[in-house]
Amino acid sequence: MQFRHAVAGLALAAVAMTGSAQAQSGLQVHGYLSQGYARSFAELDGWQIFGVPQEGTTDYGNAALQFRYGFTTNDYVVLQLAHRRIGQSSLIFDEDDLTVDWAFYGRRFGNAEVRVGRIAIPSGIYNEIRDAGILLPFFRAPFNFYLEGSFTSETVDGAVASYYLDTGGPWSAEVAAYGGAFDIDDRTDDGSVWATQTVRATGAFGANLWVNTPVPISQCSLTE
Repeated sequence: MQFRHAVAGLALAAVAMTGSAQAQSGLQVHGYLSQGYARSFAELDGWQIFGVPQEGTTDYGNAALQFRYGFTTNDYVVLQLAHRRIGQSSLIFDEDDLTVDWAFYGRRFGNAEVRVGRIAIPSGIYNEIRDAGILLPFFRAPFNFYLEGSFTSETVDGAVASYYLDTGGPWSAEVAAYGGAFDIDDRTDDGSVWATQTVRATGAFGANLWVNTPVPISQCSLTE
């Protein structure tokens, strides 16, 4: 059977930030909000794509409030509360309306840093900012790398250690390693319907290497 589908949406976003991203002592408060309306124009009754139903929904958005307190310029704690909705998508079937997104203690040792608690996994470019942006919720990080709930997670309950290598020239690098546990969505097919349940993945570990090169990023217009 062949069918066509289309999705139309309207998104509004607001980003608020106080304080500085640089290391400093004291309290900083950060936050973001993106809210969307979407409707699916699928030809099959009851069909939804990316969580968007035919009748339309405003249950589509991301919000977070982050509290960061620096005891000194080298040690700090972070607590981030988050709210995420993706319409009728099963990706958040077991997610509460308000969740503890991040909760960790961080300590810097010169060019090295250690974080302990619930931390964003060092993975690729967007993992720490994948839910913050004016194009969300309709534009998302590549699914093939930043999976949503299956096989991997945005955060890990454990520890992350990173080291920044500054060569004093145009080249620099950052290497990070993590270990711990996290929850994932497990989907099984019983022959008639997909069943989704939350399972705990333990003994997880990984590493990430980021290299900054002297090659400039060229800017071009899509109309050129």
